[in-house]
Amino acid sequence: IKNSADAKYRSEASLLVNELLGKMWVSDRTAATLQANFQGGSGTDGPLYTLWYASVQATLPDSSTYAPAVSVDAAGVVSVTVSWKAPSEPASAAAHSYSVIAQIR
Repeated sequence: IKNSADAKYRSEASLLVNELLGKMWVSDRTAATLQANFQGGSGTDGPLYTLWYASVQATLPDSSTYAPAVSVDAAGVVSVTVSWKAPSEPASAAAHSYSVIAQIR
């Protein structure tokens, strides 16, 4: 049962990250616009990051403890990391994470 739950959370994390990357692809893809709208997790969250983060919190357990990190560099290279901890795991257990690096042009 634990393995099934772990796989479910990994799958959901993958879908959430791909949703965010899809939104980036259909938006204005200049690096400055991507940074302003989608970058987040470091205290300077863009408006579209904030909307997406609400979906992450609703989908992945304990994800409010681990804010997703989204960064965009000047060349349009996007790095996204989402972390969570399953409800059945002890507080001392390490968080799970899913990371993706993509270039948006």
